Amino acid sequence: MFDVFLFPSLFEGLGIVAIEAQAAGIPCLVSNHVPCEVDMGLDLVKHLSLNSIDLWIATLESVKLRRCNNRSLIDEQITSNGYNISESIKKIMNYYQTI
Repeated sequence: MFDVFLFPSLFEGLGIVAIEAQAAGIPCLVSNHVPCEVDMGLDLVKHLSLNSIDLWIATLESVKLRRCNNRSLIDEQITSNGYNISESIKKIMNYYQTI
């Protein structure tokens, strides 16, 4: 169980773990090296420079209470961004049935 997900990465291709954290309603502090595409539009992601630990500490204090407990909103945003496993299975099944 997390209060905040910290992701101080120097390089990330996408950062699926940050998407998973948002799916659980957890606020995320991620480095500015993590692509913007990880933000699911739930107001849970904050990108920060790795140059200032003081900024990370100050931001950590301000976001740790920003959890999202609205399951329907979370499900809607995860689905609309293409990360719902049930919807992905349907798309793959439809594709295979057409070929």
